[in-house]
Amino acid sequence: RQQEHELRARLEREKQKQREREQDLMAQIDGLKGMQESFALDQAQIEEKRQRQQRQRDAELSKLGMHIMDISIEDMPNAPKLVNLHPDPALKGCLVYCLP
Repeated sequence: RQQEHELRARLEREKQKQREREQDLMAQIDGLKGMQESFALDQAQIEEKRQRQQRQRDAELSKLGMHIMDISIEDMPNAPKLVNLHPDPALKGCLVYCLP
């Protein structure tokens, strides 16, 4: 009779610990979901900022007459250009003029 009572008490304690662990895990899951949502929002904000900066860059290059419509940024290294030459390596290539 005593052993049965001890086993029931032990089983009840283990059930209580299991419920507490489940509650902790659910709280962690809720926290991770919130973090995931904020990360998605942050990514959207970063993309919107990148697009805004690209538009500003294009507008400034157009004002300076340096915006080349037919050449993408990836093709710029292969695009025709004029580069200054100078005996001093620190000054060589400082001025680059892209040709249309």
